[in-house]
Amino acid sequence: TLSKISEGVRLLNGTVIRVKNRLFTPNPTGYRDILVNVQLPVPKPAEASGAMGADESYYIVAEIQIELQEFRAVSEARRMDLIYAYFRSFLEGRSNVRLLYSHLRVLEFLHHCRMEGKNLNETATELTQKGGPASYEELELLLSLLCQLKAYESALVVAVRLLSITVAEIRHSSEAKKSPAVALAVSRISDVLVEMGEVDAALEKKGEALDIMKNACDTGLHEDVLKILNGVGVCMALGRRHRQALGTFKREAEDRRNLLGPLDASVAAVLCQSAQMCLELRRYREALNDYHEALEIRRESLGTESLVTAETLNDMGLTLSLLGRFHEAFMRHEEAARIFDAEFGVRHASSICARTAMARALQNQGQVAEALRECEAVLELGKTTESTDPAELPELLAITKGHSAELLAMHEQQEQKELAKTRYEEAISELRSICASGKTEPPPSPGKSKDNAPDSLASGFGLRLYTTESRGILSTGLGLGYGVGSEAALMENLDGLASVYQYDLEMYEAAMALHQEVCDLRKRKFGAQHPDVAQTLTNMANLYQLMEQESDALPLYREALAIYEATLEPGDPLQGITSYNLAILLHDSLDQPEEGRQLAEKAYEIFLKAGGAEHPYSEMLRETLSAWEESA
Repeated sequence: TLSKISEGVRLLNGTVIRVKNRLFTPNPTGYRDILVNVQLPVPKPAEASGAMGADESYYIVAEIQIELQEFRAVSEARRMDLIYAYFRSFLEGRSNVRLLYSHLRVLEFLHHCRMEGKNLNETATELTQKGGPASYEELELLLSLLCQLKAYESALVVAVRLLSITVAEIRHSSEAKKSPAVALAVSRISDVLVEMGEVDAALEKKGEALDIMKNACDTGLHEDVLKILNGVGVCMALGRRHRQALGTFKREAEDRRNLLGPLDASVAAVLCQSAQMCLELRRYREALNDYHEALEIRRESLGTESLVTAETLNDMGLTLSLLGRFHEAFMRHEEAARIFDAEFGVRHASSICARTAMARALQNQGQVAEALRECEAVLELGKTTESTDPAELPELLAITKGHSAELLAMHEQQEQKELAKTRYEEAISELRSICASGKTEPPPSPGKSKDNAPDSLASGFGLRLYTTESRGILSTGLGLGYGVGSEAALMENLDGLASVYQYDLEMYEAAMALHQEVCDLRKRKFGAQHPDVAQTLTNMANLYQLMEQESDALPLYREALAIYEATLEPGDPLQGITSYNLAILLHDSLDQPEEGRQLAEKAYEIFLKAGGAEHPYSEMLRETLSAWEESA
């Protein structure tokens, strides 16, 4: 089919004047054909020669039908979605037919290499050889497609070849240091390195590209400079250099306001990236301010019902929950769900994700029954839901199943707690399968709106408070269940099952085994000095405290607090949670009331600054300190 289309296009030298179905999403059972109307110059008919001026042209209109259903037969469904998006990316608006021909040539290269049994690396090497069959433009298109297909090693070969071609076309080597084309070629290499996980090398290349582009432009206020500057910030964020990334995004946002105006949509996108860095640094109020400004810009420039507006509402809801403003969070998630419902229908994965967040907000307001009903409705919808990503929906439903287990565990009836145990075990089994299949996504890069919550935000401030008859223990073991990725979700559900064993079924040995598994997973993923490792140490200390093994709990609390103080900003709420737990242990169990009181006062100041006087943890700490003062 590709050969026939290519041969037909080869004869054309016209302009695309209309594209049908270009904005329609695929049908659940396949793909809509893309129909391209092409204006073609042709010789004048004999009867028109006398009637028309010599300089006037004569045209006919032809139609090219691209049957995307055919591609489905030769590749996986996931790749089909990407190829569909690939076609849409160049067919929107008016386009020269020669560009269409180049795209088809790229796909034809891949098709022939597949028929010859060559893999993508061999194909990329063959096409990038000097004097090879692919033109520069076709190599650019090939690079784009290889990246979309996640064939990053092959993409790197193509990106390096494009740079060498670009530099070779420059007469003097000194000119390469101020060539926009060279800057973009170096930046492309950086982008591929990011996808390969080589973040440090990517940051170095992106910095090199930024310097070249600044030399090429008379002023730093140039959109090409700002695009590469954004890439620098993304690389910093992926390398967990959050403070540096935040400063970069703040500077870029201000430059975009000055260059493009305060209501430009790109300003909102960078503000959302800035907000994500604030969340990583636990600067929740600052993050909320950035999201609020981004939301106003998007409502003004894109409309109140746009999908990007809905995604921003979801992000604001998450941030409001972290500040303890759960009712406002629910309202934001509910508005986002309404927009997704109108665009996709209630059974779409985006709608389901928003409803999962609504359930979490209801739970945080103490409306456990309502939250459980929302989760059950999500699970029921998920049985018949279509998703464009085969891995996305099972992961989302497994996370929701784990959330429903958490809610069931909050009931008093023993049968509900047993059901919670079963639900957690099912969710964990499903998430293990997803992780084992290799479909788990890496931590999201800033600006990718689907998974905006960083892994380390899957714990801590604004989550449910565990209480026992003798003492209150703040747990950092359960997350928001919102956009955390399958590997992080697995660890969260292991924590959830451990909490059922720990607090509801008194299966302490089983709970400790799960905590130890999570601790090992997090150390392997993040290293020993990481906030998520400290979270697990806190959970283990909580368990020792319940088992009345206070001497075993003490060093774990101290180690967790030391990690939080070494890795997080001063005054982070996780420092407050751990300080409070350590204060309770010292004051009530180890006869060290003075150090306990000092730590409780420290925790109160942290929560007061982070969440305000009305936050539940602030109120609880006031009551605790007052009770200690009265009993002294």
